[in-house]
Amino acid sequence: MSTVGHFITMIGVLAFYTTIFEAHLEKKITYYLFSLVPRLNKRICYYLLKIISLQAQQVSLGIVPNKRTRTIIIDGLAA
Repeated sequence: MSTVGHFITMIGVLAFYTTIFEAHLEKKITYYLFSLVPRLNKRICYYLLKIISLQAQQVSLGIVPNKRTRTIIIDGLAA
């Protein structure tokens, strides 16, 4: 059983080194499209947007008068 596992592992290692060798022969340029950086950048932008929108809501809610003031304004407009 361990011999079969060893052969499977060696096939995987051989495939890995073959891929590296082939990329070296073709002079492929490596780029990090699927790295953590774009995802992290997207999350940071999302959370910054959420923080800014929550702060804007708090400011706008602070401007809204309380119920007593609203009734005074409505009664003053109706009179």
